[in-house]
Amino acid sequence: MLAIVIPYYKLAFFEATLQSLTDQTDKRFKVYIVADASPSSPSVLLEKFRGSIDFVYHRFETNLGRSSLTKQWDRCIALSTNEEWIMILGDDDIFRNNNLKSSIIALKR
Repeated sequence: MLAIVIPYYKLAFFEATLQSLTDQTDKRFKVYIVADASPSSPSVLLEKFRGSIDFVYHRFETNLGRSSLTKQWDRCIALSTNEEWIMILGDDDIFRNNNLKSSIIALKR
């Protein structure tokens, strides 16, 4: 299974990101949405997509990404559980239909 870790900060394109995950036919992934003290709450969007994708939301009260992006990624990744593979996805990135399926198949080879 694949952990998709999304270090979240901006709401602007986040709905398209979540929709692109919902549109995937291969659902062998869990999404970890990790807010980096964002001033924009994604709670309305998360309710909209609840049940469409398997996700966990966590909010950090201190912004680490401003001073060290790699340390922010590390603390986001640390929230994942027992997935075999981890992918970091930006809060403004999207997958085309079945693009994630191709990635999962490639990981298994």
